[in-house]
Amino acid sequence: MIRTVLLPLAVLALLGGNRPALAQIVIGDQFNPSQSGGLCGLGVDPTSGNIWVYPCSGATIDGYTSNGIFLASIVRPGEVANDVDIEFAPEELTLNTTTVPQGTLLFINGEAGVAEIYAVDPGTGAVLDVLVTGFGTSHVVGGGYDPIRNVFFLVQDRVPSGALGNLVAEIDPVTGVVLNSFSIESDFDVNFGDLDVSTSTGNLFVVSSSETGLAEFTPAGDFVAIHTLPAGVTGLSGLGLECGVQEAWVGNTSGAIWRLGNAPCGTASAVESAEGNRFALQPNFPDPFTSETSIRFSLARPSSVRLTVHDVRGRRVRTLVDGSLPDGPRTAVWNGRDDSGRPLPSGTYLYHLTADGVTVTQSAVLLR
Repeated sequence: MIRTVLLPLAVLALLGGNRPALAQIVIGDQFNPSQSGGLCGLGVDPTSGNIWVYPCSGATIDGYTSNGIFLASIVRPGEVANDVDIEFAPEELTLNTTTVPQGTLLFINGEAGVAEIYAVDPGTGAVLDVLVTGFGTSHVVGGGYDPIRNVFFLVQDRVPSGALGNLVAEIDPVTGVVLNSFSIESDFDVNFGDLDVSTSTGNLFVVSSSETGLAEFTPAGDFVAIHTLPAGVTGLSGLGLECGVQEAWVGNTSGAIWRLGNAPCGTASAVESAEGNRFALQPNFPDPFTSETSIRFSLARPSSVRLTVHDVRGRRVRTLVDGSLPDGPRTAVWNGRDDSGRPLPSGTYLYHLTADGVTVTQSAVLLR
């Protein structure tokens, strides 16, 4: 029997299934940062919702509230740059040799040679560690961390010649080595630009100052779609996704910042899964729940499996399964608590099952 599951857009693209109808992206808020000029990097802090930007060739990284009020500046780590990005750790992660906490600012400097990723305390500006990656030819302009796969994705602009232009690479956050790479040149042209990862689906989203849309790709490099941006939202050089609330923040080379609604990066609509011959994830029961809920899944063959729970901002709050399992049906019980045993507040949570390199997603509602 075919089970109904929530499939991320990556799976829909791989299976060739019909994509659910999406609402038009719309402009919510807009502001021009008072302390910053033309922008080359932008990131959204998932712990506060604050917006941090890097003005091209600037000496500082500047923080603002979501309604444009200036908060503070910290000193830019590394060399002065135009090819840069700002990302935030959506959960605790290991960068190089250091465990960095959730909400750490990650400054990606791709100006010269290979890209470096600096872990920076946004409160003090202190550099906690730096990862020297194996990717880049002086033109890495964007990147994002994927908490589902525990990897970084970086994008290089069109300037390097041959196969190096418009190249995306998957990076190990501990060693910096390139795990995989693919070109997006036939579908999208990156000048000034940025890349971010949906914490809901794992898909990659890319913007460019020379394009008028938001490009979407699977983590394997399969092209999904170009999503039309609202009129007037042009020249983009920065992107920060908040997929749990279907929003995105973007900035351009002239210094304007927009909050966009109906961002197409959240959980896909329910569809009938053709993944049933590999594995299936069923809706949790009961749902909503107050004390505990059962999450049932089945494997058609022995697989390396990871089952994690995330809040709507994409922050991982609980790991339920992480290891190799034989084939057959399984049930994981979640008690509404995080990895430290603390009870979580009421709300909607997303749980991701990853097996054989494919991720499927369902949602659960916790009531206290």
